[in-house]
Amino acid sequence: MILFMKKFFLIFFVSIFLGGSLLCVLPVEAKKTLSDANSALSTVSGKTGITEGEVTSIVGNVIKGILLISGLIFFVLMVYAGLVWMTAQGKDEQVEKGRKTLIAATIGLVIITGSYALTIFVQNILQANSTTPGADVPDTAGDDSPLGCCYDWAAATQAGELTGGIKANRGIVTRLQCELMGTDNPSDLINDKWEFYEGWDAKKCDENLSRWYRDNKPIEE
Repeated sequence: MILFMKKFFLIFFVSIFLGGSLLCVLPVEAKKTLSDANSALSTVSGKTGITEGEVTSIVGNVIKGILLISGLIFFVLMVYAGLVWMTAQGKDEQVEKGRKTLIAATIGLVIITGSYALTIFVQNILQANSTTPGADVPDTAGDDSPLGCCYDWAAATQAGELTGGIKANRGIVTRLQCELMGTDNPSDLINDKWEFYEGWDAKKCDENLSRWYRDNKPIEE
């Protein structure tokens, strides 16, 4: 039993280490800017039906599930060790076996509890970082940062005139990102109708969109 538990400990901690490494590595991607990374991840995840935050959540939940099952196993071992100890009837060998098993199971349960808490802590941090970029990142300094403005026309009248459905997408840095959004969006009734304005902040992007809706005038540079 002791040898089995030692092997179980070894296999368990190697698995948790590898799983934890995967959890920590997931958000990292070699891109030029955080906005480029988010855009690429959104493009890929959009086609799979899985959002950016769900990847970290799924891996974290799998690890937590493994920890819960392992904790249950150690709890059962504690009960087993207690029964062995209580039914030893003075046999030193049985008493020693029960004692060692109980100690090992208790240590394992404590480690499992700590690992579970650590997993939740790391998962929460990674999910927060994936949805709330840091203020020190140049491409995400604030709503009025000069990032870029992308208008995507999504509907038109039967005569071909543009109508409601314009979507102003702020935070798009490159023309290529705007083109991908304007031509590869299944919800659009109009493909290939998009406009990109480099360096526009959120305020200017919104003002021009409001002007178009109010006066039905062309977007101005």
